[in-house]
Amino acid sequence: MHINKYLRKDAKIKIFCVVFPMTISQTSYLRTPPTTLTPKKVLIFNGIRYSIDICDFAFDRLTDNLYEFSFPQDKLIPAFPLVFSDVWTIINNATIFYNIATRLLEIDKDDPIFEKIKGIEFLRHSQQHIDERIDEVLIEKELPIYGSLSWYAQIESDSMDGKIITIDSGTITHKESIKSSAVNPVGKTNDKRINEIKFSMVVKIDKQYEVKTVKINELMTDLGLIINHFEGQLVDQLKEHEPMERHKNDLIITLTTKRF
Repeated sequence: MHINKYLRKDAKIKIFCVVFPMTISQTSYLRTPPTTLTPKKVLIFNGIRYSIDICDFAFDRLTDNLYEFSFPQDKLIPAFPLVFSDVWTIINNATIFYNIATRLLEIDKDDPIFEKIKGIEFLRHSQQHIDERIDEVLIEKELPIYGSLSWYAQIESDSMDGKIITIDSGTITHKESIKSSAVNPVGKTNDKRINEIKFSMVVKIDKQYEVKTVKINELMTDLGLIINHFEGQLVDQLKEHEPMERHKNDLIITLTTKRF
């Protein structure tokens, strides 16, 4: 990723920082782009920031809901659609990030840095074409409408006992319809209350249908590694231009009105 060609020479000296404990670091150029960048580059950075931040928020909510699902208080558990909504939000925005990086930053899709997230777009494509999948494969193979999810849960991060839970989305007409498989935490170190989140959904690749599985925990880790790599490159390329004025994040306008 090379950005020197986007630099201008008329920058004022000012630094603006946002406190935001997420995958993208608080002082990242991705979070507060230098004003020396062209408008196109700033929008690219905005796209990366929003897609990754949305993944972070969705993942936090997903793990919280899976914990409540695993250890419900007063027998109340989160609704199934909310859990699957967070999974699909992560997949959708991870794909947006991947597309921005490969198309707008012109990083080769076969670059080793994308090895672990490559193919995520097939899942997103299936979600966008659920209506087609119903006729093409879901009915015939009796597959769950929005996929299957499994995870490992323990009541505390250092617990010796835990639960393995699997849910299929949609109506189960008979026992033979259950297609999901549970995670296997045996032999693995689990230092989180929710871990081994595995999501499966049928996808279409080269006119063939197959069930594709993604481990959500690993996806979030891989996104973090890619962002860390990007941030390192940006620091190396821009450090000679510091100090630089930074753009401020997000415009909020509040109008107080009265109805007559």
